[in-house]
Amino acid sequence: MTERRIDQQSGDLNLHTGRAGAASKVGHDLTIRVASWSAVAEVEGASVARVRLVALLSSLEVVRGEGGVKPLSDKDKATVLKSAAETLHAKEHPEVVFECGPVPTSPGESTVAGTVTVAGTTQPIDLTVVIQEVGGALRFQVRGEVVQTAFGIKPYSGLLGALKVRDMVEVRAELRVATS
Repeated sequence: MTERRIDQQSGDLNLHTGRAGAASKVGHDLTIRVASWSAVAEVEGASVARVRLVALLSSLEVVRGEGGVKPLSDKDKATVLKSAAETLHAKEHPEVVFECGPVPTSPGESTVAGTVTVAGTTQPIDLTVVIQEVGGALRFQVRGEVVQTAFGIKPYSGLLGALKVRDMVEVRAELRVATS
């Protein structure tokens, strides 16, 4: 068995939040990039037996805010990141860890079962993985959902609870891995 390492140079890992509550029109649906992450895949021949990915919460970057009554300013983005760090208990738990068993390596769509650890709590997660061969590389498109309250996290709220971040956060990754 050999280990193969990949990181943010191989693709993007993003979180997508939505808004809820009576004042949801004033808030933004956010795309937050994880700028620093790394993964180790245990490879046996042409198969990936196991993957462990570690994402650093200190590397979160607000990429886009959609909706809202005004555009998202740099100050707003800084406030979002501060609130996210508090909500996720990033001082005590600076990493999010994803682990899974076998991962397909042939083109097509499949579901991969694994676990994710957020704020010190581990829960199962199913990810949809779509693989395409593109010019000597495999392109992985990965999607999954994390429900914050399942990890003991109270989703952010403001304006006396009238503006809330939806409990479900969508995780999307797009990776490109050379086959040779």
